[in-house]
Amino acid sequence: MTDVSDGRFACRKCGHLTIPSDKTFRCVCQKCFELRLLDTRRCGYDPLSHELATSEGTKPYLDCLIKAYSNNAGLEAALQVVRDLPLEERYTWRVFCALKWAFADFEDEYVALDLLRIPEPTRSEITKELELRFQQLRILLQTLHTE
Repeated sequence: MTDVSDGRFACRKCGHLTIPSDKTFRCVCQKCFELRLLDTRRCGYDPLSHELATSEGTKPYLDCLIKAYSNNAGLEAALQVVRDLPLEERYTWRVFCALKWAFADFEDEYVALDLLRIPEPTRSEITKELELRFQQLRILLQTLHTE
C-alpha cells in the first residue's frame, strides 16, 4: 500500500483506496470483498496506478467515500459533485475508454507471434497481471449488471 495522504492508502497495483486506521471506512461491497481476497503479494509499486488513484479526477469519488464511511457530514454535497460530473470526467468512462483503447485492435494471432519471443519469467508476470485485470473486469461487469 502507498500512503496517499491524510491516512489514506492506495493499493499500488489496482489503486483501491482505504483508511486502515478507520474501521468505518472498511467497505463491505462485493468489489471490495473480492479485492481483499486477491493475493496482496502481487501488489508492487506501479507509478501509473498511484498517479490515477491520486489524480484530480478521483478526488470527487474519494471525497464521497470518505464522507459516506465517516459521519456523513457533507455527504449530500459530495454526492452532488459526482452527479454533476460530465460523462468524460467520470471514473466509469475512464475505465471504459481504457478498455476500448486496449482492445480496439486485439488480435490473438499477434499475441501468438509475440509469445515466441517473450521469455518465460516475463510471460508469467504478464499472465498474473492479466488475471488480476480479468478479476477487476468481472467485478466491473457484475456492478454494471446489478446497478
